[in-house]
Amino acid sequence: KWFTRYRKDVSLYQKGMDFHSFRHSATTVLQNAEVHLPIIDELTGHASHGETARYTKGFELQKLKGAIDKINIGVDLTLLYK
Repeated sequence: KWFTRYRKDVSLYQKGMDFHSFRHSATTVLQNAEVHLPIIDELTGHASHGETARYTKGFELQKLKGAIDKINIGVDLTLLYK
């Protein structure tokens, strides 16, 4: 709810586009980049399924960063950095 209020405050609100839209988009982009599903689950906060998932203690930060670095939505965000 806080994110919706924020978007309304900064005039970025669009009906039907909520915080979960980020998760859906990220999942799609990561799958298209051929990132393994357990890593996608880890990044998006979903539980992985299967017996192996029960024994996994998480992924190394470098592996997660590597997956995040594969997210390319075709928008130049360089102006956001100092």
